Amino acid sequence: MSAGAERARRFRQREAEGLVVLPIECDFAALSYALLQAGFIREDQIDDRAAVAAAAGRVLRLLCA
Repeated sequence: MSAGAERARRFRQREAEGLVVLPIECDFAALSYALLQAGFIREDQIDDRAAVAAAAGRVLRLLCA
């Protein structure tokens, strides 16, 4: 399967499940600090973009639950 076909398949699957991918612009340091203060990341993860992105996703899923 081509990369484009795979992206389209994932898009259709998310759409069928009522999910959306949101590109969000924000201050990384401010977001990291807020997630740290709220207990969603550990201090050693404050500069880890993958950990911060995953934690932000968890926060949004909690807000939408």
